[in-house]
Amino acid sequence: MMPQSRKATGHVDGRPVEFIPTHRDGNTSPATMRVSMTVPVSLEDVTAALWILVDGGMAIEELEDDEFAHMMVVETLFAEGGTAIAAALAVMDDLPPGSERAETAAMLRARVDKLYGQPLASTRYELAGGVRS
Repeated sequence: MMPQSRKATGHVDGRPVEFIPTHRDGNTSPATMRVSMTVPVSLEDVTAALWILVDGGMAIEELEDDEFAHMMVVETLFAEGGTAIAAALAVMDDLPPGSERAETAAMLRARVDKLYGQPLASTRYELAGGVRS
């Protein structure tokens, strides 16, 4: 029988979010300490975290549930780390405008806008051909 994984709590913009830390999922070694940190991220970093998921095969529709989307942001930032986020940002920067993948990135940016209530107004967004209605 697989041990039940203990959830961790992250905070995104002051909102608590529970998630299963990937390295603890099914891990039988006892957790002996907790680590806390505050990591500043941009909305484009959050978009890159969601990009990793969708580019890896998750249906973008799965992110329509706010609670699930918040959990995926925290879990992906934790599980993938800054190096993967930076790589995803580079990929998103190089997407050909008008391509299907650029459209997906634009949909993710709109989702992040809705989740966190601040429109993305970054150089990266403009370079990717983002259009606001």
